Amino acid sequence: MKKINIKITEGCVDMGAKKMPNAHNQEEARMHRTTLAHLIADVKVLLNLIEDGDDLPEWLETKITKAGDYMSSAARYISGNEAREQGQLEEEVNMSIPRDRAEQEIADRLDQIKTNLSAMDDKELQSWINRLSPGEV
Repeated sequence: MKKINIKITEGCVDMGAKKMPNAHNQEEARMHRTTLAHLIADVKVLLNLIEDGDDLPEWLETKITKAGDYMSSAARYISGNEAREQGQLEEEVNMSIPRDRAEQEIADRLDQIKTNLSAMDDKELQSWINRLSPGEV
């Protein structure tokens, strides 16, 4: 098998004697926005097709969970950078209470939230989720 050598130059594609601009570098964000628009459309289709009581195959559950994790990570990364640029995030945390007490308070609040969520029926839970993320779905 013959090995092919490709020389990559930032900002242009070498087509022999003729150099062409590398559209990928100029249009990268636009391409990702298009992908995000397709994701929104796909999510709407899935929301219409999947009912609350459906038993989905494990591979599908895994894909939906991973997609959610990936999108959540991307959104947090970008919003974190935006907030940091606007000076909304403090680099140093000044805790007025001891760390172990703060951790215990957080654990107690999480336990209370879990208890409240487990007591909700499906309709109440969906209503609660909708209040947390209005307009995102």
